[in-house]
Amino acid sequence: MEKENIKCPNCNYSKDVPASKLPTMNKDIKCPSCNEFFSYSPQNKNEIPKAATPQSPQKTRDIEPELSSSSKTNIFIATVLLAATFLPISAIFSYFAKGMYGPIFKGISPAIYHLANLATSYVIAAILVHIIFKKIDLFSRIKRNHISPILFGTGNALIILYLVVRIFASSIEGGGVSYAVSILGQYPLSIARFCLGIAFIRLIIGIEVERALKKCLTN
Repeated sequence: MEKENIKCPNCNYSKDVPASKLPTMNKDIKCPSCNEFFSYSPQNKNEIPKAATPQSPQKTRDIEPELSSSSKTNIFIATVLLAATFLPISAIFSYFAKGMYGPIFKGISPAIYHLANLATSYVIAAILVHIIFKKIDLFSRIKRNHISPILFGTGNALIILYLVVRIFASSIEGGGVSYAVSILGQYPLSIARFCLGIAFIRLIIGIEVERALKKCLTN
């Protein structure tokens, strides 16, 4: 009966094994002496078998490319714009400044009051958002396919355009133009908030799905 000498490259243990008992294709064989695995290849019988490479219990995932600077900027700006809208920063500023006709801004163009109010609101909102993003390391959790560049870009552009027009309108005497802009501006603002809302929902769902998949792979 034809036999083949199989030698373990880890402990040099060898044994003559009948050819009929050897595998017909590449296979990892467990050494009865050291209990380590090594590769056996029937096509290369004359070569010394190489030690098997330990395999990870879970399949290695492709490395996700880092988010582009434009994507990070879009997400950051959108978060700041929404945060400044819902946080009571503007009301607090107005309370301490006693309004645009109070002692601080009395006799100054209303545009300066609106500009100072907006600057305070968005600067504080930006600081808070930056702290939160850094705390939860948000950008490392987001995948490229979860981002909606068109929705984020459209929402950001509409809100910024409204703010610029509102400040410009407040510089016109009479107050009529500023009032008209504040009323008509609710339409593009509604569209902007809808776009950003859908974009953020898609982002959050993507993060949660990714987290659930990782949990399943590790269990």
